[in-house]
Amino acid sequence: SLAVWLCVLMISVGAAVASYGELHFSALGTALMMAASVCEGMRLVLSQKILVNLKFPAMEGLYYNSPICAAWMLVAAAIIEMPDFLEQERAAQAAAAAAGPGVELPPGSPVSPWHLFTSHAGIIAVASALGVLVNLSTMLMIQYTGSVSLKLLGTARNAGLVLYAVIVSGEATTATQVAGYAMCIVFFGAYVVAKARDAQRERHRAHGNAAGP
Repeated sequence: SLAVWLCVLMISVGAAVASYGELHFSALGTALMMAASVCEGMRLVLSQKILVNLKFPAMEGLYYNSPICAAWMLVAAAIIEMPDFLEQERAAQAAAAAAGPGVELPPGSPVSPWHLFTSHAGIIAVASALGVLVNLSTMLMIQYTGSVSLKLLGTARNAGLVLYAVIVSGEATTATQVAGYAMCIVFFGAYVVAKARDAQRERHRAHGNAAGP
């Protein structure tokens, strides 16, 4: 309905206003954020097509979605993080060789990334399991509410977290940012109300059609 689309538009305006009021504005950061938003939007729309149009279960949608996401993340990690990983590994091996076998390295010495990984394997396993649950819940929400609702909920959640940090933790911000984030939250509430009214009208229409003349 028109009310729903107006709410979506005003949430977008609120996000733009909040970005404009950023104390440390970065054109590169904004461009990267916009590119990430476009990619996320494509992922959500394609996920909705799989779950809603093609009637896939949430777990099966995750089965098809996860390998693609993992492949792109591995490529990004190989380009951005792997050089630092290998450099830290070489520094740790050099420090261990200089100290000699069996000698404990002093605090502040380079630590092997592999050692950090193996020593925190339990925490990493729990984080991985939680990541699976988060992605599964995302699929379920797309299936039952739609990709647009999920994206708007994320925007409203981020705005709420920022306002909480400003009010409770005294985070530095500007009046423009506060106004933008407040717009996001207010119009997300209006969006929920408008969607509920549309759903109620659809139920009444369906009930009237089922009752017949």
